[in-house]
Amino acid sequence: MVLLKDNFIFLKPRKVAGTSFEIALSRYAGNNDIVTPVSPNDEELRKALGFTSPRNFMDEKGQVVFRNHISAAEARKKLGSGAWNSLKKVSIVRNPFDVYVSLFFYHNGPAADISRLSEWYIGGEGEAYLGVNHKQYYIAERLVVDNFIRYEKLKEGILSLEDFFPKLKGLYNSFSSIKAKSGIRSPESYDLIDIYSRHVCLKKKIESVHRFEINEFGYSLG
Repeated sequence: MVLLKDNFIFLKPRKVAGTSFEIALSRYAGNNDIVTPVSPNDEELRKALGFTSPRNFMDEKGQVVFRNHISAAEARKKLGSGAWNSLKKVSIVRNPFDVYVSLFFYHNGPAADISRLSEWYIGGEGEAYLGVNHKQYYIAERLVVDNFIRYEKLKEGILSLEDFFPKLKGLYNSFSSIKAKSGIRSPESYDLIDIYSRHVCLKKKIESVHRFEINEFGYSLG
Protein backbone atom coordinates (compact mmCIF):
# COMPACT_ATOMS: atom_id res chain seq x y z
CA MET A 1 0.00 0.00 0.00
CA VAL A 2 1.49 3.31 -1.10
CA LEU A 3 -0.21 6.63 -0.35
CA LEU A 4 1.89 8.79 -2.64
CA LYS A 5 0.15 12.02 -1.79
CA ASP A 6 1.00 11.47 1.89
CA ASN A 7 4.54 10.11 1.26
CA PHE A 8 3.58 6.88 3.03
CA ILE A 9 4.23 3.19 2.33
CA PHE A 10 3.05 0.23 4.37
CA LEU A 11 5.41 -2.73 4.08
CA LYS A 12 3.22 -5.69 4.96
CA PRO A 13 4.76 -8.63 6.87
CA ARG A 14 2.99 -11.90 7.62
CA LYS A 15 0.78 -12.75 10.61
CA VAL A 16 0.66 -9.22 12.05
CA ALA A 17 -2.98 -8.24 11.27
CA GLY A 18 -1.56 -6.70 8.10
CA THR A 19 -4.61 -7.37 5.92
CA SER A 20 -6.96 -5.62 8.34
CA PHE A 21 -4.53 -2.70 8.56
CA GLU A 22 -4.19 -2.53 4.78
CA ILE A 23 -7.95 -2.52 4.28
CA ALA A 24 -8.30 0.27 6.84
CA LEU A 25 -5.57 2.27 5.07
CA SER A 26 -7.35 1.92 1.73
CA ARG A 27 -10.03 4.23 3.10
CA TYR A 28 -7.54 7.06 2.54
CA ALA A 29 -6.26 6.05 -0.90
CA GLY A 30 -6.84 8.31 -3.89
CA ASN A 31 -6.83 7.77 -7.63
CA ASN A 32 -3.05 7.85 -7.98
CA ASP A 33 -2.19 5.77 -4.92
CA ILE A 34 -1.19 2.10 -5.05
CA VAL A 35 -3.61 -0.40 -3.51
CA THR A 36 -2.77 -4.10 -3.87
CA PRO A 37 -5.41 -6.85 -3.93
CA VAL A 38 -6.13 -9.10 -0.95
CA SER A 39 -8.12 -12.35 -0.88
CA PRO A 40 -11.56 -12.43 -2.58
CA ASN A 41 -13.35 -12.58 0.79
CA ASP A 42 -11.37 -9.63 2.08
CA GLU A 43 -12.03 -7.71 -1.12
CA GLU A 44 -15.73 -8.23 -0.49
CA LEU A 45 -15.22 -6.80 2.98
CA ARG A 46 -13.35 -3.79 1.58
CA LYS A 47 -16.10 -3.23 -0.98
CA ALA A 48 -18.80 -3.41 1.70
CA LEU A 49 -16.97 -0.76 3.70
CA GLY A 50 -16.83 1.50 0.67
CA PHE A 51 -13.04 1.81 0.77
CA THR A 52 -10.81 2.24 -2.26
CA SER A 53 -10.49 -0.90 -4.36
CA PRO A 54 -7.18 -2.22 -5.76
CA ARG A 55 -5.58 0.11 -8.27
CA ASN A 56 -2.28 1.05 -9.89
CA PHE A 57 -0.68 -2.27 -9.00
CA MET A 58 -0.29 -3.38 -12.64
CA ASP A 59 1.65 -1.92 -15.55
CA GLU A 60 0.18 -0.86 -18.89
CA LYS A 61 0.47 -4.45 -20.14
CA GLY A 62 -1.61 -5.80 -17.28
CA GLN A 63 1.35 -7.37 -15.52
CA VAL A 64 1.38 -7.24 -11.71
CA VAL A 65 4.06 -4.85 -10.47
CA PHE A 66 3.08 -4.33 -6.83
CA ARG A 67 1.76 -7.23 -4.79
CA ASN A 68 0.83 -8.21 -1.28
CA HIS A 69 3.88 -8.69 0.96
CA ILE A 70 6.17 -7.01 -1.54
CA SER A 71 9.70 -6.85 -0.17
CA ALA A 72 11.31 -3.53 0.64
CA ALA A 73 13.99 -4.16 -1.98
CA GLU A 74 11.42 -4.87 -4.68
CA ALA A 75 9.29 -1.87 -3.71
CA ARG A 76 12.31 0.42 -3.96
CA LYS A 77 13.18 -1.00 -7.38
CA LYS A 78 9.63 -0.62 -8.72
CA LEU A 79 9.07 2.87 -7.29
CA GLY A 80 12.50 4.23 -8.10
CA SER A 81 14.97 5.51 -5.55
CA GLY A 82 13.65 9.08 -5.71
CA ALA A 83 10.09 8.17 -4.79
CA TRP A 84 11.27 5.51 -2.33
CA ASN A 85 13.50 7.93 -0.44
CA SER A 86 10.63 10.39 -0.02
CA LEU A 87 8.32 7.83 1.59
CA LYS A 88 7.81 7.22 5.29
CA LYS A 89 8.20 3.45 5.67
CA VAL A 90 5.74 1.89 8.13
CA SER A 91 5.48 -1.76 9.15
CA ILE A 92 4.21 -3.96 11.97
CA VAL A 93 6.40 -6.09 14.24
CA ARG A 94 5.28 -9.05 16.34
CA ASN A 95 6.95 -11.40 18.79
CA PRO A 96 8.77 -13.78 16.41
CA PHE A 97 8.13 -16.78 18.66
CA ASP A 98 4.42 -16.05 18.25
CA VAL A 99 4.70 -15.39 14.51
CA TYR A 100 6.07 -18.86 13.80
CA VAL A 101 3.37 -20.63 15.78
CA SER A 102 0.70 -18.55 14.05
CA LEU A 103 2.19 -19.24 10.61
CA PHE A 104 2.29 -22.96 11.38
CA PHE A 105 -1.41 -23.09 12.20
CA TYR A 106 -2.25 -20.81 9.24
CA HIS A 107 -0.71 -23.26 6.80
CA ASN A 108 -1.63 -26.49 8.57
CA GLY A 109 -5.02 -25.69 10.09
CA PRO A 110 -6.06 -24.90 13.69
CA ALA A 111 -6.14 -28.62 14.59
CA ALA A 112 -2.55 -29.23 13.40
CA ASP A 113 -0.26 -31.25 15.65
CA ILE A 114 2.07 -28.73 17.31
CA SER A 115 4.61 -31.51 17.88
CA ARG A 116 5.42 -31.11 14.16
CA LEU A 117 6.47 -27.47 14.59
CA SER A 118 10.23 -28.00 14.41
CA GLU A 119 10.16 -30.50 11.56
CA TRP A 120 7.90 -28.20 9.54
CA TYR A 121 10.36 -25.30 9.83
CA ILE A 122 13.73 -27.03 9.99
CA GLY A 123 14.20 -29.02 6.82
CA GLY A 124 10.48 -28.97 6.07
CA GLU A 125 8.11 -27.06 3.84
CA GLY A 126 7.99 -24.11 6.25
CA GLU A 127 11.74 -23.50 6.18
CA ALA A 128 11.37 -20.70 3.61
CA TYR A 129 9.42 -18.72 6.20
CA LEU A 130 12.35 -18.42 8.61
CA GLY A 131 13.13 -14.71 8.75
CA VAL A 132 10.46 -14.01 6.12
CA ASN A 133 9.28 -10.71 7.64
CA HIS A 134 12.78 -9.31 7.38
CA LYS A 135 12.08 -8.88 3.67
CA GLN A 136 9.83 -5.99 4.65
CA TYR A 137 12.21 -4.62 7.28
CA TYR A 138 15.59 -4.76 5.53
CA ILE A 139 17.36 -4.11 2.26
CA ALA A 140 20.77 -5.81 2.09
CA GLU A 141 20.80 -6.16 5.90
CA ARG A 142 20.09 -2.44 6.37
CA LEU A 143 16.96 -1.60 8.35
CA VAL A 144 14.69 0.64 6.26
CA VAL A 145 11.51 0.90 8.36
CA ASP A 146 10.98 4.35 9.88
CA ASN A 147 8.04 3.49 12.10
CA PHE A 148 7.25 0.11 13.65
CA ILE A 149 3.79 -0.55 15.07
CA ARG A 150 3.90 -3.27 17.69
CA TYR A 151 1.32 -6.00 17.11
CA GLU A 152 0.87 -6.31 20.87
CA LYS A 153 0.08 -2.57 21.09
CA LEU A 154 -1.77 -1.93 17.86
CA LYS A 155 -4.08 0.71 19.28
CA GLU A 156 -1.28 2.84 20.67
CA GLY A 157 0.81 2.42 17.54
CA ILE A 158 -1.96 3.29 15.10
CA LEU A 159 -3.09 6.29 17.13
CA SER A 160 0.51 7.50 17.19
CA LEU A 161 0.58 7.13 13.41
CA GLU A 162 -2.55 9.28 13.18
CA ASP A 163 -0.76 11.98 15.15
CA PHE A 164 2.16 11.89 12.70
CA PHE A 165 -0.15 11.76 9.65
CA PRO A 166 -3.21 13.89 10.53
CA LYS A 167 -4.84 12.94 7.21
CA LEU A 168 -5.16 9.39 8.60
CA LYS A 169 -7.44 10.55 11.42
CA GLY A 170 -9.88 7.77 12.26
CA LEU A 171 -7.61 4.99 11.03
CA TYR A 172 -7.73 3.08 14.30
CA ASN A 173 -11.52 3.26 14.44
CA SER A 174 -11.67 1.74 10.96
CA PHE A 175 -9.05 -0.87 11.76
CA SER A 176 -10.71 -1.97 15.00
CA SER A 177 -13.93 -2.81 13.16
CA ILE A 178 -12.24 -5.02 10.54
CA LYS A 179 -11.67 -8.74 11.03
CA ALA A 180 -9.91 -9.83 7.87
CA LYS A 181 -9.16 -13.50 7.18
CA SER A 182 -11.87 -14.39 9.68
CA GLY A 183 -11.98 -17.93 8.40
CA ILE A 184 -8.32 -18.58 9.24
CA ARG A 185 -7.52 -18.67 12.93
CA SER A 186 -4.92 -20.18 15.21
CA PRO A 187 -6.22 -21.89 18.36
CA GLU A 188 -7.64 -19.29 20.72
CA SER A 189 -4.71 -19.63 23.09
CA TYR A 190 -1.40 -21.41 23.34
CA ASP A 191 1.50 -21.35 25.76
CA LEU A 192 4.73 -20.25 24.07
CA ILE A 193 6.92 -21.40 26.96
CA ASP A 194 5.39 -24.88 26.82
CA ILE A 195 5.61 -25.08 23.02
CA TYR A 196 9.25 -24.06 22.76
CA SER A 197 10.30 -26.23 25.68
CA ARG A 198 9.57 -29.06 23.23
CA HIS A 199 11.20 -27.33 20.29
CA VAL A 200 14.53 -26.14 21.64
CA CYS A 201 16.39 -26.25 18.32
CA LEU A 202 13.75 -24.06 16.68
CA LYS A 203 13.85 -21.72 19.67
CA LYS A 204 17.61 -21.28 19.24
CA LYS A 205 17.16 -20.71 15.51
CA ILE A 206 14.60 -17.97 16.14
CA GLU A 207 16.85 -16.35 18.74
CA SER A 208 19.65 -16.26 16.17
CA VAL A 209 17.59 -15.01 13.22
CA HIS A 210 15.58 -12.46 15.19
CA ARG A 211 18.15 -10.79 17.40
CA PHE A 212 16.90 -7.39 16.23
CA GLU A 213 13.29 -7.90 17.36
CA ILE A 214 14.34 -9.57 20.61
CA ASN A 215 16.85 -6.87 21.52
CA GLU A 216 14.93 -3.84 20.23
CA PHE A 217 11.45 -4.76 21.46
CA GLY A 218 12.24 -7.11 24.33
CA TYR A 219 10.40 -10.08 22.87
CA SER A 220 10.67 -13.35 24.76
CA LEU A 221 8.65 -16.45 25.56
CA GLY A 222 7.36 -15.00 28.82
